[in-house]
Amino acid sequence: MKAAIHADPAAHSIPGGVGVYVRRLIAELLAEPGDHEFRLILSRFAEPLHAWRDAGLIRPQLPFAALYAAWNFLGRPPIGERVDVVHATGLAIPPAGGARLVSTIHDLAVEQMPEVVPAPWRQIYRKGLNRALDHSAVICAVSEATKQDIIKTYGTDQERIFVTPEAPNVTPESPTDPGVFDRIGLEGKYILNVGTVEPRKNQIRLVEAFAQADLQDHTLVLAGIPGWGQEQVEGAVQSLGIGPRVILTGKVSNMELASLYARAHVFALPSLYEGFGIPLVEAMSFGIPTVAGSTPALAELGGDATLLADPSSTEELAAALVRLATDEGLRTRLKEASTARAGRYTWAETARLTLKAYEAALK
Repeated sequence: MKAAIHADPAAHSIPGGVGVYVRRLIAELLAEPGDHEFRLILSRFAEPLHAWRDAGLIRPQLPFAALYAAWNFLGRPPIGERVDVVHATGLAIPPAGGARLVSTIHDLAVEQMPEVVPAPWRQIYRKGLNRALDHSAVICAVSEATKQDIIKTYGTDQERIFVTPEAPNVTPESPTDPGVFDRIGLEGKYILNVGTVEPRKNQIRLVEAFAQADLQDHTLVLAGIPGWGQEQVEGAVQSLGIGPRVILTGKVSNMELASLYARAHVFALPSLYEGFGIPLVEAMSFGIPTVAGSTPALAELGGDATLLADPSSTEELAAALVRLATDEGLRTRLKEASTARAGRYTWAETARLTLKAYEAALK
């Protein structure tokens, strides 16, 4: 089998959740034994990673914004190479031509919560989602919750949808950089949140809950690149008068992130909506007591190893933070359960299930 995989999301300097998925999936697929061949589709703007030096590249000669619009609205230009399977790893859908199309759908945010998607990309992403659903032989959903969202929203035949869960990118075995604590001025106990600062991640309500919880011996650390909700979060911190106890780190490396996970007292991911939730499974792999928004994907991922709270309720989130910070019995139970649960998720399994999806598309 010869498959072409859209690799652009992995080529960003800060890859985000989709980019992490593409990087780790490609690495595992390239290491798979067997007679499979893989080609990586990279738009003109993207430089291949060093790890891909031995992989075949397909290079459409358009900048990515023009290329994605052309793919999603016009169904061209073709990728220019004969393959058996084309894998759209996000909402830019390369035309499959005579090949079979496999599309990964990470979430339905562009349809269910369009206000949390930057306006310039809403039309392109929405069109890409529709092309994926209309033209794919097989759809990969990153969670059972996302699969059920697709079925309920579009009536898609469940036999076309394969669940291919993601996995942690940073684990207790990852290299660390303890210098991050001096860099950001962090001492003592802290509550950690990981993710781009944007409305869907709900950091404003987390800040409000932290203020209400009044855990004076804790700092709140928001570890993630500034998104289009950064100014609102900074404004909430200042208006609540908790500036000295809240740190927005900006960009952190994987090594710095591993250090932050390793010492965190509590982890909080109160997202309003997720398709999977890589930071939650990362935190669980470190055995951190966690609280997550009670949305379907996070409930599926966390199970009985995570305390769930209504992400729209400041009071519930505040109460959960207090319990996780002070209830030693609960902390012990969640630590034990979380490491066991996180162990279910590996990128090798993601690749194995993805190959099964490719094979099913060819039947």
